[in-house]
Amino acid sequence: MEIKLVKSSIVILASSHNPRIITPQWLKKQKIINEKPINFVNTNEFTFINYKDFSVTVDLQRVILSAIKHNIETIELLEFIGKKYINLLPHNPYEALGLNFGWQVKFSGTREVKIDIQINTINNISSTLKGHEINYGCIIYARKAPYLLKITIDPTSENMYYNNFNYHHKIKDIDIDIVIKYINNFRNLYIHSQKFIKGMYSKKEGQQNDI
Repeated sequence: MEIKLVKSSIVILASSHNPRIITPQWLKKQKIINEKPINFVNTNEFTFINYKDFSVTVDLQRVILSAIKHNIETIELLEFIGKKYINLLPHNPYEALGLNFGWQVKFSGTREVKIDIQINTINNISSTLKGHEINYGCIIYARKAPYLLKITIDPTSENMYYNNFNYHHKIKDIDIDIVIKYINNFRNLYIHSQKFIKGMYSKKEGQQNDI
């Protein structure tokens, strides 16, 4: 079994961002990002900056910081960029913050998935879909202050599952220092999602899965 991080991103929603000001020159001047970009598009409504290990996308409603290279160093860098952006532009009308991770789990043979969630066992869906090959996925909502976690488990193929974690924070009218504190938790939430994946998917009871 192979467990692989395939997505990590920070999404900052606001009723109004200004894509025009977000340029590689501005980011460098503000001591946020010093490296030279690979690609750069800048308009009044949309900005996209592609770096070697990550990308920055800005439109009128959102800023998206996305990892291209999925490792702890890039996660920490996205966390740093997100905090600096919020701190430099504290008067933006911020609405919500999403801290996101996507995990791919691939099996070499038979699926070995431990999902122990029972809500309604009276109606067995397999009995109404006789003759069909069924793969089970699910959506889980888990609230813990200050976020609402949505986990989507999707069987993308017979031997592969995609697991998306969205830690959604409401930040409208919240003090900017608290928003920065939420972003500062990005690395810890990465570890939290990793532990969830390791705990749910296993080869044998008690066997350690390496990432």
